[in-house]
Amino acid sequence: MTPMKNSLFAISVNFFAFLIPILSLSSTGLAFPELVRHGYPNCIACHVSPSGGGVLTDYGRSLSKELVSTWSYENEELVGHGLFGKTPDWLQLGGDLNFIQLYNDNDTAIQTRNFWMDNEIETAFHWGRFYLDSNLGIQRGPTGTPNLNNAISSHHYLGYFITDELSVRFGKFYPAYGLNLPNHAAVTRAQLGFDQGDEHLNIEAAYLGEKWDLFITGLLGKADLEGAAIESTDPAIDEHGAALSSSLWLLERFKLGLSFLYGSTDSYHRILSGFYGILKLSQKFYLLTEWDWQSKDDRLSHTEARGFVDYNEFGFEAYKGINLYIVQEEAYMDLNSVLTRDDSYGLGFKFYPRPHFEFQGEYRKERNMAAFMDYADTAFLMAHYYF
Repeated sequence: MTPMKNSLFAISVNFFAFLIPILSLSSTGLAFPELVRHGYPNCIACHVSPSGGGVLTDYGRSLSKELVSTWSYENEELVGHGLFGKTPDWLQLGGDLNFIQLYNDNDTAIQTRNFWMDNEIETAFHWGRFYLDSNLGIQRGPTGTPNLNNAISSHHYLGYFITDELSVRFGKFYPAYGLNLPNHAAVTRAQLGFDQGDEHLNIEAAYLGEKWDLFITGLLGKADLEGAAIESTDPAIDEHGAALSSSLWLLERFKLGLSFLYGSTDSYHRILSGFYGILKLSQKFYLLTEWDWQSKDDRLSHTEARGFVDYNEFGFEAYKGINLYIVQEEAYMDLNSVLTRDDSYGLGFKFYPRPHFEFQGEYRKERNMAAFMDYADTAFLMAHYYF
């Protein structure tokens, strides 16, 4: 390579080596879509948020002990490990601490990093059928992270249950779309405008029945963007439009859903549609899958981009609290440009020894055509404590 090409190549490699760790691991609470294996298709069984993620309900905490953790003692799942008893019915508390070790080996360099992420607390208050949820934390990450050590709030919203099944909410959160994975670096999240720091104002109506659900969301654009956790350059944070997501719970084994989103900003408009599934293959095996197609028109350059993303995770519970999985994902955001293609495959484990504790490790072969043509070796180890 020429010196100029070497420099550009190094910049690209360093950029992706930096971006992947920042967004690669779970944040703000837990999401266990594989709980479909135990007959829980709706996220609200465990979370205050109708679409999942964030602070856990009392029932969610009990499931974290009974179904997810390898060992536990009585009341260990409660805030403070049961030392202070149960919180009042009108209050839910939560929070997260994450420590991450990363490894990246490509054709030009071997890089390792470790740092803290997700130092935050979350509270949810209930008044009759009203509820208010908000988180507050300190921005962590490697050197160079925007707003490092600043106070942040990635989501906050006010909701109301019209009936036990029908609810509305308004505030800053992700619109319901596809699999609500805790991994924000998954291509179905990071490449489609659902990345960490991309939360914006929404108004949502949700129906959560025993056999099917429906989310209708109005996208209202950016919320308190100045001083946000990550000063994202993604214009999706100021997106206006609407999203719709609905799923069916079939044979008490399969949750199959369709999603649609129309979004518009000063720089683009797009149509996004997709299919997702959370499948109980047996009492031990599960499959998470999502496939999306995006049509995006750039208002400034008058160009069009048509492409797709897919995410597939096949998991196996080797022992209670120990899950092994293989994962494959691909993004090809513009089928007319090979430089927009990003694909990876690998294997990993998730270990939940006790309530409040999670350990995860993963090894992948990963290729980003904009940075390098050959596959790089990437890996991470994460220690996660949730309050």
